[in-house]
Amino acid sequence: MNTSSKGTIALLFAAFMYGTWGVLSRFLGQNFDLFFQMWTRYLFLSVMLFIIMVARGSWKTIGKDNMRWFFIRIGAGFITVLTIYLAFNNIAIGISYFGSYTGTLVGGYVIGSLFLGEKITKIKLTSLIFSLLGVYIIYSFNPVQINFYYFVLALLSGFAYATWYSTSKKLSDKYSNIQLVFIDFTAGFFLAFLLSALLKEQWIVPSLTLPWLVNFVFALTSVSSGILLIYGFKYISIQVGSMILLTEILFGIVLGYLFFSEAVTMSTFLGGGIILSSVALSLYTSKDR
Repeated sequence: MNTSSKGTIALLFAAFMYGTWGVLSRFLGQNFDLFFQMWTRYLFLSVMLFIIMVARGSWKTIGKDNMRWFFIRIGAGFITVLTIYLAFNNIAIGISYFGSYTGTLVGGYVIGSLFLGEKITKIKLTSLIFSLLGVYIIYSFNPVQINFYYFVLALLSGFAYATWYSTSKKLSDKYSNIQLVFIDFTAGFFLAFLLSALLKEQWIVPSLTLPWLVNFVFALTSVSSGILLIYGFKYISIQVGSMILLTEILFGIVLGYLFFSEAVTMSTFLGGGIILSSVALSLYTSKDR
């Protein structure tokens, strides 16, 4: 198996992990407030990863030349969380998702082209347009319902997310995957902890109960997806990788049907088929193969 295939598989598994978050969030939503569950997960992961790094002696001092990429990565992560939170709480979920995925795809194409020397070919552009059409069909909504300000925030969330994972191209050959995700989760812990405190969320003492078990599983999927993402983008271009990650939507739909018997409509099949075709076209024509 060549490195490109390994990268593709890693990103598909990462997309699957992301697809489980809807199911896990549904289980947690009635038990934990949003930012409380986030900072408890991130704290656990930060401690766990720190112990692993100490045991392996794998921490590497961050050089001045790379410091900016870490600041960009952390800042993009903050913007991703804050903007999508505001969007979800002020406009329809479908519109928020459409804006976020649109921002991610367009962001991946723009960043890959401007900063990483990736070419936007006619076929890649065709894949992008059809994938956005597929997303729109799945999250179909009346454009009149769009609140411009919060829709822009959803777009910004997606663009920031693309910026976040694109920075791994600049860092993954210098620092271990564990160190990168450790810094991500440590920064995420401080942000989520601060927001949880400011919003006066309810804090619950950890216990051996189902909600805490689900939160633990959520943590494991978070660290797994983070490591897979970094590994995958070592071998796959940002533009093609952004298309692959779009399969998260399809994994989420399948899991929603399996766990909650959520309806799968003709629009879902049509939109999903268009997305899969766009991803396949992007992979088939990519020079990353």
